[in-house]
Amino acid sequence: MKTSISAAAGPPAGAGPDGLLELEVSDVAHGGWCVAREPGGRVVFVRHALPGERVRARITDTTARFARADAVEILRASPDRVEPPCPHARPDGCGGCDWQHATPEAQRRLKAEVVRQQLRRIAGLDREITVEPLPGDDGGLGWRTRIRLSVAPDGGAGLLKHRSHEVIEVGTCPLAHPLVPVAGITGQRWQHVSSLEVTVSPGSGERAAIVTPAAGGRRTSGGGARPPTPPASSTPPASSTPPAPSVPPTSSAGRAAAMLDGLAGTVLAAGRGGRLTPLRGRGYLHQSAAGRTPGGLGRARSGRSTRAPPAH
Repeated sequence: MKTSISAAAGPPAGAGPDGLLELEVSDVAHGGWCVAREPGGRVVFVRHALPGERVRARITDTTARFARADAVEILRASPDRVEPPCPHARPDGCGGCDWQHATPEAQRRLKAEVVRQQLRRIAGLDREITVEPLPGDDGGLGWRTRIRLSVAPDGGAGLLKHRSHEVIEVGTCPLAHPLVPVAGITGQRWQHVSSLEVTVSPGSGERAAIVTPAAGGRRTSGGGARPPTPPASSTPPASSTPPAPSVPPTSSAGRAAAMLDGLAGTVLAAGRGGRLTPLRGRGYLHQSAAGRTPGGLGRARSGRSTRAPPAH
């Protein structure tokens, strides 16, 4: 089996005339990489490959100790390899997915091996690890309940390229839970906004969005630092009526809140120091865990999802 994957990068020193290296891929490594070695012995961390494969790879970054590369042609494919369900899961594409080119079963084995390596390296423990699918897992897709979309200089929203601030306008995301309105956000142009983060609660059907205005009112690619997560409230607020917004409706956040009408019932603006100002709705979501809805209410927050996926 020979699979070609398109990508663009400059030729590395010591590579062939086409700038590619032929590599034997061995173990999996943390962060979506696999391990290979150059003919001279230097370690190369390769993305878009699987253990046991032979690939042609384009070097994307080098240090004195190791190099990074993208597998752009598969010379000997692993039996675990599949066609990625997302067309953007490729070299030079979206950096949000590490293992879409592997079966869900293989993805879980790879994740288990990474956890086992870390336990051995950090804690000195040698344990067998099993990663089980989540209830309702449908082929490793449709599970992500929180997604952060960055805004490009032209106002288009999308996901970031791997190790880059370049925004890839993906249109939709197969990893997103059906409640996450990715297409509704990417189908609009966002003026003076750095990022939009959407959180959904599958149990209640609620959706909340956090709008981060661009610094100084400018449109910037990649967003910048994520605002710190405020502590979750252990009790509901005294009133379900939110305080009057301190962000004027004519501001970039106010305009974004209007554009999110019908896409998110709760909209918050991220300000300095991580302060979240409600623009619409209650400012929190009902969440459930282990089939139960706790008495407290989890606030919508700016941070990564804590739901552990079986694979991505």
